[in-house]
Parts: sequence; structure tokens; C-alpha cells
Amino acid sequence: MKQTFLAGIMVGALALASTVRASQSGATHYMSGQQADFSTLAPAAPGFYFANYYLNYNDGTFDASKGLPFGRLLAANVTLNTQADVPAMLYAYPLDFLGGTLSSGILVPFIWVDVKASAIFDNNRNPISVGREDKASGLGDIEFIPVMASWTNGDFHFNGMFNFWAPTGDYQTGRMANTGLGYWTFEPMVAVSWISSKIGTEVTFFSALDFNTENNDAN
Repeated sequence: MKQTFLAGIMVGALALASTVRASQSGATHYMSGQQADFSTLAPAAPGFYFANYYLNYNDGTFDASKGLPFGRLLAANVTLNTQADVPAMLYAYPLDFLGGTLSSGILVPFIWVDVKASAIFDNNRNPISVGREDKASGLGDIEFIPVMASWTNGDFHFNGMFNFWAPTGDYQTGRMANTGLGYWTFEPMVAVSWISSKIGTEVTFFSALDFNTENNDAN
């Protein structure tokens, strides 16, 4: 009976670890650093633009090694490794948009995910440990940019855009590693960038807000 109870706690710990990682509370469509400098702002001249972004997150960790609330006898740890190759295509329209440039674009991510979860129950007599690992790869959630506007005034550049992600990647409940998140995200964003034409220094500020729909699979 005691061993069964401990095993039940361990399974619950791994379920908690899976939930923490499983995107809903552990990740979002926007990855930190995805837009960080002038190279990711809207085009300033008409035409087609092609780019390829590579994102690599190593050993992203949710650490509860000091103990989860089971009398502090239970420790859990989740490690996430993610790589994404994201080809992108933008088109800047040959028209004057309120003195600026109007563009649209699409980004198609291909993702590799490796998630490891472990849990240890230590009662100072008979420590018990279990672990799980899950991997997934394939098409991620495609990002669409229907509206992207850019204005330039000397060394200052102003941008406004609206992005949304479609749940095109694979998502399955109960699985730790997924290439998609299972819901739509809508994101208005503004950016201001200053690039000195004399000394080459750049300062860029981004601000955005994500609106997520409900994941019907995970409720």
C-alpha cells in the first residue's frame, strides 16, 4: 500500500512536470529573442525579402529540486531543448502608406523538441526516482503577418505590425514534446529603433501583447 501511494505521487509529479513544459503554462508562440534588433523590423523599400531564422534553446529548466509541496520530500525537474529553423518571406508593397512602407509576410517553422522529466521521492530511507523523455519534430505553428508598416525619420525607425499563429503543428494531450501548441495566437506589436548613421550604434525597443484562444484538446 505504501509503495503504491509513493508510486502514485511519482506519477503525479511527472504529470505536473509535463504540464509545466507542455506549452500551456511553460511556453508561448513568441520565443524570447525572436525579435531583438533592427534586422527583424519591417522592410523600408518595396520588393520581396527572404530570410532564415535559427533558434536554439538549450537546457531550459523548470527546477523544483527544493521540493514540491508533498512535505518537501518530492523533487521534480524538467529540461527542455528546442531547435527551430524558420524560413521567412516578406513582401513590401510598392505604394505609399501614410508616408511609410506596407508589408506582409509568412514564417514557416520546423521544430525539434527534446523534453526530459525526472522526479525523486526521498524519505531519508529508501529514495525512489523515475524519469521520462519525449521527443518530437516536424512542422510547427505557422506565423502570418498580414500587416507590417514601417516609417523612417532620419536615424529613427518606427514599426507597427499584426501577427498571428495558426495551430498547424502537431499537438497531443498527454505528450510532453509537441511541435505545436494547439491554439491560435493574435499579436499586435510596435517597435522603435534608433540607428546612428555616425557611430553605428543601434537601440531597438519592442512591445507586444499576445491574445491566445483556448486549446480545445487540453481545455
